[in-house]
Amino acid sequence: WNWGLDVDQFGGDYDKYSIMKSGLGGRGDPSDNYCVTDGNFKVGEYTPHYCGEKDAWKSKSTNECCLRRYTLPNALKTEVWRSTGDSAAVHELSYGSDSDKDGFQGINEWIQIGPHSKAHCCIGGCGKYGGHLGNPSYSPDDPIFYLLHTHVDYMWALWQDYHDYDQIHKDDINDNIYIGEKYNSDIDDVMVFDVLVKESWSTLRGNEVIRDVHSIRDMGYKYEYGSFIDDVEFPTGNLNSNWFYEEPARRRRRLNEDSMRFDRIAYQQLVQKYGKDEVNTYEGRRKLVQTLAKMSCDYANSGGDECERPAYFDDCSDMERGPNIYNNKMDINITLNELIEKVSDYPCMVETREMYYSWAKQVGNLKGLARGDYDTFCDHGFISKQPAEKECAANQIKKKENKHKRKGSYDKW
Repeated sequence: WNWGLDVDQFGGDYDKYSIMKSGLGGRGDPSDNYCVTDGNFKVGEYTPHYCGEKDAWKSKSTNECCLRRYTLPNALKTEVWRSTGDSAAVHELSYGSDSDKDGFQGINEWIQIGPHSKAHCCIGGCGKYGGHLGNPSYSPDDPIFYLLHTHVDYMWALWQDYHDYDQIHKDDINDNIYIGEKYNSDIDDVMVFDVLVKESWSTLRGNEVIRDVHSIRDMGYKYEYGSFIDDVEFPTGNLNSNWFYEEPARRRRRLNEDSMRFDRIAYQQLVQKYGKDEVNTYEGRRKLVQTLAKMSCDYANSGGDECERPAYFDDCSDMERGPNIYNNKMDINITLNELIEKVSDYPCMVETREMYYSWAKQVGNLKGLARGDYDTFCDHGFISKQPAEKECAANQIKKKENKHKRKGSYDKW
């Protein structure tokens, strides 16, 4: 499920999203403890493994454990993520490092935060109001998880192929390629699949290590091009036919239906501006799709909905890091109130921190939340351009001048 396409078409009107009309159920019913009451996974027809703390996620009407979704209210614009952001992600030159202080400097940051984490929290609900999809530990209980993660895997495979990582045999991978040591992990760490290994349909052995899932060909599947390829005329000439394939009839239909989309028109204009020779280079295409992603974001927020961005703010980049208690990733240790205090004069930044704190803490990315990675700024490049000393100094001055705190709106709904 490419949720960016739903965002492109429907913005914050979540009830119109294709995934909510797919048979997997819509938003949870607020009158029934936010249990899903329609589709094939409704109360009484599907029992998730996790039933909430102290079995709190039960239907009021049947007292059965239910699939819970605390989907955001329609038109809550904080979480808009356009599909052009996915294109920018695939064109990133590096994987990215967990120790980076700049944010959005590699494929990992782009995917983890944009089309992945935001979809989890928008549809499932994160934090104390959350549902299954909004909890990293129990999100596989929601069938949407698998469609969402398939698209994440698709983008990951496309990035690998585009940068020729598909040519590397799994036995030749080292930590320097994917910067495994920065994540306090190793490419030969055994992955834990627990009960899945024993399922009758499972092909898992139970001793797979990270390098074993490097190649989708080795795992026995490949992806159709899909609309993602067409949106920015992604170069397919060098794509590995063992990883990706084209379905001509379906592609022609998509191109005809989407010919007047803003992103498609904007892309053609940028090609004319940059010139085809420049666009055909790695760096030229990277600059083009980054520009397109910003244009698309500006267009989506043309009604004045973009988050107000401070000139400087304390991004916590000078805080020491230690292993996260949930997954051993290196992260900062900071409370929600401390994060809010640093941006208290910017309501939408407060709202973002309220919404994502629980998720970011569990996945080991409070550092990303603190530095603004989850905020809805159309240009995240500014984050890496601000000297930390100025940020902290400016923040201290601001705090002395303004001792009041303004809450966001996430808590209110």
